[in-house]
Amino acid sequence: MEIEYGLYHGITMNGCDLPWGISREEARAKLNLPYRVQDTVTDFSKFGIDKIIEQRRDIYGDLALGNHYIFLGFDNDSNLRECELHLFGSFRIGDIILFHEQPIEEVLDLLARLSQIRNETGHEQFDYPALKMSVASSDGMGGEEGDHGLSYIYIAANVDHWQQ
Repeated sequence: MEIEYGLYHGITMNGCDLPWGISREEARAKLNLPYRVQDTVTDFSKFGIDKIIEQRRDIYGDLALGNHYIFLGFDNDSNLRECELHLFGSFRIGDIILFHEQPIEEVLDLLARLSQIRNETGHEQFDYPALKMSVASSDGMGGEEGDHGLSYIYIAANVDHWQQ
């Protein structure tokens, strides 16, 4: 699956325009692809933390069997706010095209053309606040040790939660 990311606009998946804030129902209708719903509520009070996190997302594809595995995340009003790519064909941001399993060092070099500000948040996991995106290798995501290929991209309408 081909993904194009417009920093302030949203995403395009296989030619379907999905701007940030589009309703969940409209996104589903536009994509017209099989998906499964994964809505969860996590209550952290049992850990002594006064916080509840609600997560609403639609999962497209199958990691083991498909050519794409993509999560669309929605806010409490069911409007698109983020996208996670776990398996994909290509990802375009501006004039840069990234590919699944591309060596992470190549990815970092390419993204440096768009933003010099990068935070390493874990082993082979990198946030780009100005681009509102994160990237990680398979090894960085807990996959096969030594697999330094790009396996994860996170993009969002807003990344203020990174500051919390």
